[in-house]
Amino acid sequence: MPAPFDTQTGHEQHGRYPEARTVEDFQRNLAAVRARIRAACRRVERDPATVRLLPVSKTKPEASLRLAHAAGCRMLGENKPQEAHRKWEAMQDLTDLQWSVIGHLQTNKARLVARFAAEFQALDSLRVAEALDRRLQAEGRSLEVFVQVNTSGEASKYGLSPEGVPARPFLAPALCQTATTGPANPTQRIRNHEHRHRHPPSRP
Repeated sequence: MPAPFDTQTGHEQHGRYPEARTVEDFQRNLAAVRARIRAACRRVERDPATVRLLPVSKTKPEASLRLAHAAGCRMLGENKPQEAHRKWEAMQDLTDLQWSVIGHLQTNKARLVARFAAEFQALDSLRVAEALDRRLQAEGRSLEVFVQVNTSGEASKYGLSPEGVPARPFLAPALCQTATTGPANPTQRIRNHEHRHRHPPSRP
């Protein structure tokens, strides 16, 4: 049986890690985070390969992002579509670098996300899904999407209600890979309008 859940979050150390200024700094920091992930997985008997690390690059300058890429990061998270789009435009020479948009998205920003993002992590309404689908079809692109579920029912939080997710008829051709996520629940991944349960996708 797994040991009792006692994983230390390290929140008290947030912002205290030394800022990476070289490729070696990034590699060292990434190794430290991955070591913590492996330790947490051992405590709950989970395969570390099922845990995905997504570095978030919001507010960071292009020079730092290029160092992160050189250190092995191939997907970066951003929560401001306009900032992310500017970075994408400036870094298109890094052809294997992908972008994940995190956080609530306004429908008027769907145009930008459809243009450059490989992934959107917070689909929380039918209106946003429809706006993204229209823009994606215009761009001739598809997008991997995670549905945000409001499992607590708090009015101050975004997300669909859990009971409304499985039969929700908003899956469109451009939103070809959709996953619903909620705390402490398995991920329900929907591909080509078929439902099956699995863990969230892992990436190298």
